Amino acid sequence: INEQLQPFDLSVDEAALGGFSAGSQLSLLYAYSMNSPIPIHFVFVRSAPVSMIRSDWQEAENSLLLDYFVNEEQQRSPITYINEQSVPTLAIYPMSDTIIGTKHGQLLESALTQNNVPHTILYAPNSDHYLLNDPDQMQQFDALVHEYIKKYF
Repeated sequence: INEQLQPFDLSVDEAALGGFSAGSQLSLLYAYSMNSPIPIHFVFVRSAPVSMIRSDWQEAENSLLLDYFVNEEQQRSPITYINEQSVPTLAIYPMSDTIIGTKHGQLLESALTQNNVPHTILYAPNSDHYLLNDPDQMQQFDALVHEYIKKYF
């Protein structure tokens, strides 16, 4: 990363990772399973798939997604790598998600709690996967991102 930033006279010494949907899965997977050369202080994600085990996608209605991407591979499941050294995590999940189902927030919250990882999990009761019907929860999530920045940097 720093090599790519060099022409702009920039560098990165520390980071937080964030994402939405599949991007959030990748952010969590990297933060929990990789030894990053740049310290990651926390992750913030929206509608994050955390398990690639088919039974954790019971309410998902997207057959293409299920047939091609969801299998029994633990190695692509971020919750597989959560331990006591995992980075603090901020997440928001919709309660009417037909793309990944509604179980992933509970799975993430349980794994983080079991390993004593600092975390905040919010739920958006009126939203689907895209989190468009709960502006108050999204505003709270955005405010918490700023709090996490102040706290962990």
